[in-house]
Amino acid sequence: MFINTKYRTDEPEIMDDFSLEGEELREALDKIARINQLLGGNKLTLNGINEILKKNNKADLITIIDIGCGNGDMLRKIAEFGIKNGYNFHLIGIDANAFTINHAEKLSNKHLNIKYLCEDVFKIDSEKVNCDIVVCTLTLHHFKDEEILYLL
Repeated sequence: MFINTKYRTDEPEIMDDFSLEGEELREALDKIARINQLLGGNKLTLNGINEILKKNNKADLITIIDIGCGNGDMLRKIAEFGIKNGYNFHLIGIDANAFTINHAEKLSNKHLNIKYLCEDVFKIDSEKVNCDIVVCTLTLHHFKDEEILYLL
């Protein structure tokens, strides 16, 4: 089946149902994380973070938020990058699906500097999202144009 990708669609996807849970969702989250690894998305994000932090003092606490964090894979990669490079990271994953957050927490239990919030990013208390860097990998296509502008 041919899918025309010339124009962006804002049609809802199965992942846009925040009540979705179970093995089907767990498999989808893990496949998305694997695709991001294979296609270089994680490396690109880490390179960007590295570029942003070049002039920072490594002892400073850096808070990074991942909007639409999925299974937390990107945050775990950032945590490992931080350890390898001597950064002091506080990492926060935000996703609107409780099952997704629970799955990410289980996968991240060895990473003490990662916490997760089950929140609608459009309703979140700004005190919860005070940060230095925001990442949003493989997520913006779930939002309408005006929502993307609001997030930015």
